[in-house]
Formats: sequence, C-alpha cells, structure tokens
Amino acid sequence: MTRCVAALGLALLAGCAVEFDGSLLDRVDGPLPDAMVPDMPFGDSPKPLGYTCTADTDCISAHCVDGVCCKHACAGECYACNVKGSLGQCVVDEGSPCGSSVCVTEEGIGGEICDASGACVAGPLTQSCEPYKCDASAGACFTSCADDTSCYQYRCDVSTNACFDKCTSTETHCQSGFTCNKGGKCH
Repeated sequence: MTRCVAALGLALLAGCAVEFDGSLLDRVDGPLPDAMVPDMPFGDSPKPLGYTCTADTDCISAHCVDGVCCKHACAGECYACNVKGSLGQCVVDEGSPCGSSVCVTEEGIGGEICDASGACVAGPLTQSCEPYKCDASAGACFTSCADDTSCYQYRCDVSTNACFDKCTSTETHCQSGFTCNKGGKCH
C-alpha cells in the first residue's frame, strides 16, 4: 500500500512513506527518485531526503552529505548519499576513487577504488614503472637501483644505478625468466 505524506507543504510521491519522531526524519521507505532532486524552493523550511543542500540545517534529517539531504551522517570514504538510485541514503559508492596511489603489481601504480563491501582496494594499473619495479612501501616507482631487486624484467646497471631499459643480450640485460627479443625489450 502506497502512503504519501505531505511534509512541509510538499507531497512526497513514488511510494515513499515518511514518519517523524519529533522534528527529525525517522524513516523513509525507499529512496527519493532521482527525478525529484531539483533544488526546489523551500524557503526557510528544511528539505526532505535527496534534495540539494549546502548545510545540515537545510535538511529535515540534519545531515547534508555530498550536496544532498541524507538520512545519516554517512562517514567513510567509500560511502555516499548522492549515488544515483539511492539519493539521500548512505550507500557504498562502488568503483569510486579512495585512498591513494598504490602498487597494483610490481609493474606499476594504480589508484585505490571502493569495492562492493565499502573497502578501499587496489584498482587497475594506471602507470607503468618499467624498467623499474613499484616500491610497495612508498606506493611509487623506484627511480634508481643498487641491484636487480628494484628493476622489473631488466637488470640493474650498477655503474649508473639505473635499470637497463633496452637489451641486446638476455644474459647481460634481462633478469632471470625474461629473454631479450628482436625489438630490444626484455619480456
């Protein structure tokens, strides 16, 4: 059964039932439809969930989060109140950027993204470190070497403290498990 309640002179539609305990929003059955998000004129009256806001005092719930009135304060970098289809509800924003740059593999760096459980995890590779490896403790590419451990595929030229970036010989330029191809690359 659909209940629509007039709140502050605005009838909430689309099957949303709103109940109040005192002056704060207590419960909303279902998110506010995305189509109802325009910045409507409410004067000095607080706005319902999902409507645009700039301060907590703009909202019935007393929570302005991510530019919309939200049911809860919504803490955590992987949670948001402005996710399409769930406006005004604090939900995981899966795939959104979070954290910082990390070594995705020893080959390179990628940014962290939010997974479905709301945790920050390594995202896709966005920057190759070749011919160096990614330094997991710093979340950045090595920029020099003292031995082969800082180099990816190639060996370290200890006379220059730099990883070779091309090869003419597998034994001289490529690490174990890699071979020098005709194009001068260890693979």
